[in-house]
Amino acid sequence: MTGTIGAIARPDGSLQATYDGHPLYTATVDTAPGQTRGNDMRAGGGVWHEVTVPARGRPSSAPSAGPSSAPPTAPAGGYGY
Repeated sequence: MTGTIGAIARPDGSLQATYDGHPLYTATVDTAPGQTRGNDMRAGGGVWHEVTVPARGRPSSAPSAGPSSAPPTAPAGGYGY
């Protein structure tokens, strides 16, 4: 899977990382750098997957057979991707 990593400005002025315009989040179960316990987690009506950036700089993620939605750590009123 290929796509574009970017950023959007949040209402508070901070930046939010994006993948093809969709906000990226971290999972609350991942408490330290490098952890991926939130990968393949079912929450919020969908299955969540990690996005990685290989050495050559192209993002990839594990595909899902089901719909995606906002990750379990999405703030209230999140975008729902």
